[in-house]
Amino acid sequence: MEMRLRLYFDSFGDVLVPFPPEDEQAQIMNILSEQLRQSDLVEETFRAQIEKLKEYKTTLINNAVTGQIKVA
Repeated sequence: MEMRLRLYFDSFGDVLVPFPPEDEQAQIMNILSEQLRQSDLVEETFRAQIEKLKEYKTTLINNAVTGQIKVA
């Protein structure tokens, strides 16, 4: 038989929540901050590449429409 404990609102404040010491929290924050910075750099790079591809697409379309390049 499986027993399930219930957590009622009035006893919610009695629950102990473990957390790492402050120095470990600082290490975790440093690691997460670095990963977030790297993620932002990757996103910025992709956005720049997408913008260049859009410019290239526009140039190709303009060149095809004006007859500067042949489209088979």
